[in-house]
Amino acid sequence: MVVYDGLRSLLPPIMAPDGSIHKIIGDAADITNQKRLEETLKQLAFYDELTDLPNRKHLYKQFKKSDSKE
Repeated sequence: MVVYDGLRSLLPPIMAPDGSIHKIIGDAADITNQKRLEETLKQLAFYDELTDLPNRKHLYKQFKKSDSKE
């Protein structure tokens, strides 16, 4: 499975010399809405909906990340 510029395809696209997509062989699907939903779910998982402040999960993740750097 290849994801390129918001499209999901089983095979990589055939590129033109200028870098644009020339052809897509097979089936392709626009996954823009799926990506938006993923970002929304991430926001809801790690930030308070009312205050938009990081929640406990987010803070724990950040503490763990900074602890591993030391």
